[in-house]
Amino acid sequence: RHQYKIASFADFRQDDKAALKHCEIAYTFLQEARDKEVRAREIKVVAGLLNYKICKLTFLASTTEAVEHFRLHMAYFRGVLGAHELAFEHWAWVARQYRIFAELFDNAIKHGIAVGNQTTNPGFFFQQAATFCLERKNACLALCDAAALDRSVALLEEHGVSLEAMLSTSTSAVTDDG
Repeated sequence: RHQYKIASFADFRQDDKAALKHCEIAYTFLQEARDKEVRAREIKVVAGLLNYKICKLTFLASTTEAVEHFRLHMAYFRGVLGAHELAFEHWAWVARQYRIFAELFDNAIKHGIAVGNQTTNPGFFFQQAATFCLERKNACLALCDAAALDRSVALLEEHGVSLEAMLSTSTSAVTDDG
């Protein structure tokens, strides 16, 4: 937290080198944090903010370094899922990270700060954002399907019908026919 505050003050003073240095230190501390799975949501929010600042400041020096930092960021935090029931939130966060980076990259190109090429351009990152939006949709649909199944099982049990009994009956019917 302290390093982030120092980075913010350096940013206010327009001291890009000091801001970048302190953002990177704060980012490193964040990667070393314990209980990543328990506090995944909070850690990812702060990581996304620090990543944005680092990439923005790094674009001023080198497009390649900014892209490399972003790729390492995503490789590291893509695996920090958190609660399985909230997987759709994780994929929304991943998609947002790609979209924000693509917009940052696009703006850097428009202002002549960065140069894209055939293999590294904002379009790739926009496409990745769309891909992870679909992943979010699939995770959400899977959660809805699981919730519907849970409601159906609860309704059956409410009426005195055992799911195990139904499954064993349907299994024995299949083996008797076979």
